[in-house]
Amino acid sequence: MNNLIEKAISIGNAIGMPLTQNEAKSHDPFFGYLPGEITDLIGEQAVKEIRGDFEKEAIKDLGKEINLNKPVVAKRGKLKGVKGWVSKSMPSQYDENKQAHLVVSIDGTSGWVNENSLKVRVPDIGEKDEVDQAKILGEEVRKLARGTCVKHIKDGRVGYLLGKGSDDQSIPQVAIQWTDMPQEEYVLAHHVKENKGEGA
Repeated sequence: MNNLIEKAISIGNAIGMPLTQNEAKSHDPFFGYLPGEITDLIGEQAVKEIRGDFEKEAIKDLGKEINLNKPVVAKRGKLKGVKGWVSKSMPSQYDENKQAHLVVSIDGTSGWVNENSLKVRVPDIGEKDEVDQAKILGEEVRKLARGTCVKHIKDGRVGYLLGKGSDDQSIPQVAIQWTDMPQEEYVLAHHVKENKGEGA
């Protein structure tokens, strides 16, 4: 734990204002403590320093190399600003010495981005927890047989499972042939479920 957080805890306890600690989420530089309360006790600059030190250490741990299942942000192109996870890689169509990566975000935004246009990033607070949960739920969908009738849990569309994606995706995707679309669509696996007892 950061020394500044320990200092804030100590000060808070000493003056009868103990810090509130919620459940710590993934990549939380404050370990569940509220940044506002830390600011009140030791100042805004300390909070910035805690956050900055945490991000430097996290980036050091992640490394700068872009590869499968790394958290990235697109720096340019049509996905500029999109934060996601590398799901697949292949040689770039523009430069055979470079790679293009399929970037998938937890909200379902996805697209191919050349490695020059990506940067490794620290996941948002709790994002890795969401990705891990999406992986667990997505793997359950991937266990369904091809041809199984499925339903999109957000918009209610009905279709059939055609493709199951690969085993190594941090956010699994599956190919669905929706009954109202002429071609299949890849969607986040955790956004669909088996359409039990209902016809398509």
